[in-house]
Amino acid sequence: MGVLECGRIKCENIMCHKLILGHKMYICDECWQELLLYKQTWPNEMTVRNVRTRIEEFMDEHPPGTFVSITNQDEINEEFKRLTNSK
Repeated sequence: MGVLECGRIKCENIMCHKLILGHKMYICDECWQELLLYKQTWPNEMTVRNVRTRIEEFMDEHPPGTFVSITNQDEINEEFKRLTNSK
């Protein structure tokens, strides 16, 4: 049995079962959940090629842990302050 390594750059998860991009690349459950969050930031109108490109960019450029869901305004405000060095 071979190792089914996640195809996302810098992800070390193995034994992934979900195939993406035409069954050419595995993605782990953690990265899959982040990809779903990332997808929510995409514009409403896109070409089929743009969808593929964004998935490929996600797998190539975003380290695991980049897309974490923030569920309330206090968390959003705290993250904004952190990122903008505000008090």
